[in-house]
Amino acid sequence: MLLGARTQSDEGCVLVYESQDGTDFRHVNTLRTSEPFGYMWECPDLAEVDGQPLLIACPQGIPHETYRYANAHQCGCFPLAGALGGKAELGDFQPFDYGFDYYAARTLKAADGRVLLFGWMGMSETDYGRNPCADHGWDQVIAMPRELHWKDGALWQTPLRELQALRGEKQTAEGARGFTAHSRRCELVLEVKPGTDLTLRLFEDASLHYRAGEGVLTLEAGALCGAKRTVRRMRLDRLEGLDLYLDGSTLEVFVNGGQAVLTSRLFGQADAVTVEPFAGRVAWYPMKGFVLEEAESLG
Repeated sequence: MLLGARTQSDEGCVLVYESQDGTDFRHVNTLRTSEPFGYMWECPDLAEVDGQPLLIACPQGIPHETYRYANAHQCGCFPLAGALGGKAELGDFQPFDYGFDYYAARTLKAADGRVLLFGWMGMSETDYGRNPCADHGWDQVIAMPRELHWKDGALWQTPLRELQALRGEKQTAEGARGFTAHSRRCELVLEVKPGTDLTLRLFEDASLHYRAGEGVLTLEAGALCGAKRTVRRMRLDRLEGLDLYLDGSTLEVFVNGGQAVLTSRLFGQADAVTVEPFAGRVAWYPMKGFVLEEAESLG
């Protein structure tokens, strides 16, 4: 059993307990980094991805930086070496997301062995923690499930492959002509010539742009769409492609086939998604919703 914890000296850690009968537990280890990393680690989980054990956690109290750790609290994983109940070492923390709203992630294992990540799309302890939709009786949502992969010492995340069954008729276009679609429920796939710039305009006042000369990918939420969200930036030496999913008030952007992800809520009423002329190609899919069969009465 893993328990997220905070020491009396305000150091984040995970307590490891073991039990023979599921009733009586004893503390066998405390997992922490060599140097303090935040004052509290929430939501611990353990997963083995492509042979690499990962300790998943949400460290709180990490100093904010321009290109990472910009949220109120963080969500990601530590590569784990050694035995949980013995000598265990944690590697460098790898964040799951560079957007505004990803937190409290958990893993499940699919029948075919895939490790799936489910996260909460909400960041309550911020000035944008309460969203405009709360006035209508609902607030936070769950992010799309992701498949986890471990390659060359780094975590990669890709959209759940079953989501492709929700795609409508595909449209394609050459990037040099630009592209505009009108939908808040769609998938937009961009193939980008490396070393070139890219700009997307989303709804009333949000945008996503890459500046090759700076090596920076930026998401600007805008005053209306962002509902107090402002800007998030990440270092990206090379942009080859983006896979964007829009679903009502949600945006999830998978970068370079899963190298990184940016997640955000985006509000407003407009539905225009515009890609300014760029060097590359566009594929666009309207997305259908899952149809849930009516559950049989259990009464």
